[in-house]
Amino acid sequence: MEAPLKDCTTLEQRAVIRFLNAEGIQTYQICQRIKNIYGESCLSQKNIYKWVNEFKNGRIICTDIERPGRPSVTATTSTINAVENLILEDRKISIFTIGNNTHTHPAYSPDLAPSDLFLFGLLKKELKGKRFDSDEDVQKVVQDFFHTLPKSAYKEGIYKFPERWRRCIESQALSRSRTFEWLLSFLKGREKVNDDQHTGRPRSLRCEKNKLKKEELIKYNRRFSIKDLSSETGLSVGLCLQIVTKDLDMIRTSSKFVPRILTEEQKEVRMDVCKNMVEMTRTDPEWMQKIITGDETWVYQYDPETKRQSSQWIERGESKPKKARFTKSKVKTLLVTFFYINGLVHHEFIPLGRTINQEVYLGITRRLREGVRLKRPERWQKDYWILHVDNARPRTAHVILQFLAKHSNIQIPHAPYSPDSAPNDFFFYPKLKMKLKGRKFDNVDMIQAKSKATLRNLSKSDFISCFDNWNKRWKNRCIEAGGAYFEKY
Repeated sequence: MEAPLKDCTTLEQRAVIRFLNAEGIQTYQICQRIKNIYGESCLSQKNIYKWVNEFKNGRIICTDIERPGRPSVTATTSTINAVENLILEDRKISIFTIGNNTHTHPAYSPDLAPSDLFLFGLLKKELKGKRFDSDEDVQKVVQDFFHTLPKSAYKEGIYKFPERWRRCIESQALSRSRTFEWLLSFLKGREKVNDDQHTGRPRSLRCEKNKLKKEELIKYNRRFSIKDLSSETGLSVGLCLQIVTKDLDMIRTSSKFVPRILTEEQKEVRMDVCKNMVEMTRTDPEWMQKIITGDETWVYQYDPETKRQSSQWIERGESKPKKARFTKSKVKTLLVTFFYINGLVHHEFIPLGRTINQEVYLGITRRLREGVRLKRPERWQKDYWILHVDNARPRTAHVILQFLAKHSNIQIPHAPYSPDSAPNDFFFYPKLKMKLKGRKFDNVDMIQAKSKATLRNLSKSDFISCFDNWNKRWKNRCIEAGGAYFEKY
């Protein structure tokens, strides 16, 4: 009697059962041989009989079949067609909009796709060598082809695929030389069926001396590439990459664009402003409700859409869609807005040919006060509002400060070079312009009309979310960053 194999797996025993069954050995003999070879670790008699019957009924894999789990009752033909129609109508539709899953297909497998091997092959064979005058002629010929194709042809094409699945699985069989190699290993007493772990290339060159040398070179010039390090030290590129990334635990990154390289003094100013804001919010819970913040921005006749906006669904194997590189148009209009925590207070467009100086801004401030008086009378009567703008020169001009002091309007400070702490810059204008990107307007009047419509569509919750985010930027972002920029630009 053969000595039992102590180290074996269930998968290995199933493979042996399949092999013996293929040789035509009787089931009881297979059961006896398995018990003689594997001893106490062999499968139960019930399992051995079960797998013999499975292989006799045509099963070709030894691994467990993945269970379907809970039935996906929504994945019917009608829902799949509905998803396809949605994508064909709008290729930019998101997966959340579709709300359904599609059947999976192994990647890079046209030899397992019925359409590629059967239907489209017959169709293209029918169309080869023919010339059509218009798209309508092509569509008519294709429709006639589908109408005349007999039902038996579809059936024959589908029935070919079980054979293709079998061939795909059998293509994973070991070669003759590998079979003899494993047989020789088992004859010499090997019991494991898994591959041995390879030792790999010796790590003698990844010594402390080479690590220190790499670290000195990188500190000398942090822009050294891996090829530069390889040529300087005489080590291979792969070894240099391992030392830098694994031993020295370094990564290569690009510089981040920021509006300005801040000095230590400017960082301290940003910290002080944020701390004052946090303190005012802590002492007066209703303080943020008093703030009216304002700024201005250019709105363009054509503003190119972002890369994310231009993404769309395509079929596998289909070439990526292309678009020309556009720049912002020269036709534009200057929009000025003021809003508070519950909505928009005042907005206006600066006439063409004019820019914002102290005279223009003084007129804007007067119209803002009038807008507060007419649209927010409860704030006007109680003088329940505070102005927040950036520190651009027109807003800090002497005549503006005199006007605000005359009417007892408080203006809270804003740190210089701080668009990441300005609600208009991080919330209001990006939200407005995202709706306008990719659209082309005929004239300035159309730009202004669409901008006003977009402003009206902003909800109260949008403005509340903006002010909450503003408060978090003071507390959790700017102060924690030590006054440095924390936004991506």
